[in-house]
Amino acid sequence: MQKDSKKDRHQNWHPNFRLTETLPDIKVVRTGFLVNFVAILVVVLALAFNGYREWRISTLKRDIAGLEVRLSQGQRQNMANLKLSGEFARQSKLVEDVQKFFSLNEPPLDFVIAITESRPENIAYQSISFTLKEPVVKKKQTAKREDYLGEYKIRGMLKGSSAEALTALNSYRSTLSNLDSLKDSIKDIEVSPPRRNPGLNLFEFEITLTLKAPKL
Repeated sequence: MQKDSKKDRHQNWHPNFRLTETLPDIKVVRTGFLVNFVAILVVVLALAFNGYREWRISTLKRDIAGLEVRLSQGQRQNMANLKLSGEFARQSKLVEDVQKFFSLNEPPLDFVIAITESRPENIAYQSISFTLKEPVVKKKQTAKREDYLGEYKIRGMLKGSSAEALTALNSYRSTLSNLDSLKDSIKDIEVSPPRRNPGLNLFEFEITLTLKAPKL
C-alpha cells in the first residue's frame, strides 16, 4: 500500500495524449479572412483616393475654365476700354488743335481771302494746307503762346517760261510779305523753284508762309 501511494505521487513528465481534456488548446486559428479583409480595405482606400483625385482634378478644371472665361471677358472689355480711351484722346487732340488753331493764328477765312485777292491772274491754286508747329520745350517747361507757329503751304501752277515763272513767283512773294492783314504775322516766306509739268505744259510751285501767333 505504501509503495503504490509513493508511485502515485510522481506524475509523468509528458501529458497523456489519450486524455484529450487534459491537453492544451491547440486548435488551428484561421487567418485567411484577415488577409482578405486587409486586401479589400487597401483596394477600397485606393479607389477612394483615386476617386477624390479625379473629383479634385475635375473641380480644378472647372475652376480654370471659369477663370479663363472671366479673363477672356476682361480682356475684351479692356480692349474696348482702350479703344474708347484712344478715340477719346484722338478727339480731345482734335479739339485742342482746333482751339490752338483759332487762338494762335489768323482766322483761316481771312487768310484765304487775303491771298486770293492778291493772286496774279497767271497763277492758279491747287491746294492750301495748314500745320500748327509746336515748339520744342524741355521737361517741366511750358510752351509760351508766342512760341507757336502756323505754317501755310500754297501749291499751285502758272504759265510762261521758266524765267517768267520765277519772276512771277518772286513778285508774288513780295506782294504777300506786304499784305496789311499779314505783314505783322509773317515770320518767313519760302518759295520753291518752279517745276515744269510736261503733261500740262505748266510750272508747279509751292509757297510756305510761316506765321507768328497774333498779338492779343
